[in-house]
Amino acid sequence: MPCPTCILLKAALDSLGVGGSTQIVEAVKPTLMKTEAKVKGKVSRYNREYKKQFAALKDKHPRTAFPTLVKRAHRATKKVLR
Repeated sequence: MPCPTCILLKAALDSLGVGGSTQIVEAVKPTLMKTEAKVKGKVSRYNREYKKQFAALKDKHPRTAFPTLVKRAHRATKKVLR
């Protein structure tokens, strides 16, 4: 038994004259293709430096907990950027 949403979609497509499953796919495909890629912002100087510091700490101390490494990386980044 189809869900209520599927029943509504089928009824709407039938009213438009779209019948079989291949026609349904062809009718829906253009709306799915119109999605645009998100524009990413420029990575800040702080974030680039933080990434380096975190990676270095992770290599030196692989078993240290994540929150501890994050705190140390932020401290190191602040020192470097002063």
